[in-house]
This record gives sequence, structure tokens and C-alpha cells, in this order.
Amino acid sequence: MEKNITLKSGLELEIRIPTVEDAQAVLNFIDIISGESDNLTFGPGEFDISLEQEKNYFSKLKDDKDNIFVIGLIDGEIVCVSDMSTGRRKRMRHAGEIHISVQKKYWNMGIGRCVLSELIKWGKEIRKLRKINLDVKEGNVSAIYLYESLGFQEEGRISRGYQINGEFYTLIAMGLEL
Repeated sequence: MEKNITLKSGLELEIRIPTVEDAQAVLNFIDIISGESDNLTFGPGEFDISLEQEKNYFSKLKDDKDNIFVIGLIDGEIVCVSDMSTGRRKRMRHAGEIHISVQKKYWNMGIGRCVLSELIKWGKEIRKLRKINLDVKEGNVSAIYLYESLGFQEEGRISRGYQINGEFYTLIAMGLEL
């Protein structure tokens, strides 16, 4: 997958599958976003993937027909990462689970919408999925609005889904039927 999109701001967003050469930049991006909000499943210093592990993962991406990982770049800087994994067992192969993170200084610019739209398209047209799922932290109003605008619907709530500094937060399970 490779796509260039002009955002409303006039900036060019490049969406593509990362290469081994992108591994360090992706890890640097993850270090940045881990401290920008409490909406992720990890905080600063908690994403314990080594450079070698990341390179190994990226080296296998191009041959993986069940999962996809993309980066979004503006002027060569990674501003977004997103992935979708699908079930390997026959009874679960119809569904995928999607995740996305956008660097805070690029929020509300349409990047998340562009990247998610491309992954949904991949899931529907290439992978022939029938359903895409995601979890979002209750209170992440902008993300919930984005997901709903793309057709996702709330399917349930998971109490105490997150624990941050001893405080519990509810997760909202959302799904998109294709």
C-alpha cells in the first residue's frame, strides 16, 4: 500500500508500509506519542520493543497477507502509525482489529481519517473482511467522533479496561460491519 493525499491544510500525507530502514524512526515516534496522552495502551518507557525486533517485524510485513502496518509521513516525518491484524483461525478470519496513533501536534488535521479510510479499504477489498473492531478509551471524544463518522458503532463497554496511575478507565468496544 502506498498513497499520497493532500490534506485540507495543503500538506501532503504519504501513507505506506514501513521498511526496515524506518524501524528507528518508528520507535522514536512511539517514544514521542507515549507521553502525549493517556489514550494509548502504554505510557512513556512501556513500549519495550528493541530495534532488532522492530526491524525483524518490518522485514516480514511485505509478505504478510493477514496483517498490515502503515506509517503516515509529512515532509519525511512520521506523524501516524496504524495497523490492522486479522484472525488466523477460520472462524475468526472474517474480522480485523485496528489501532491508530497520531502525533499530538497533527491532531484534527484529517490524518487519522485518511489512514483509517485506507486501512478499511484494504480490509474490505484486499483481505475481504466482513467486520473491523477497535477499542477506545471512554472520554477520547475526538477519536470516538472520528470512528462514528466512519461508520463504527458502539458494541459494548469494558469496565476497568485501562489502569493509569491507579485509576481505572472504561474502554468502549466499537465495530464496523463491512
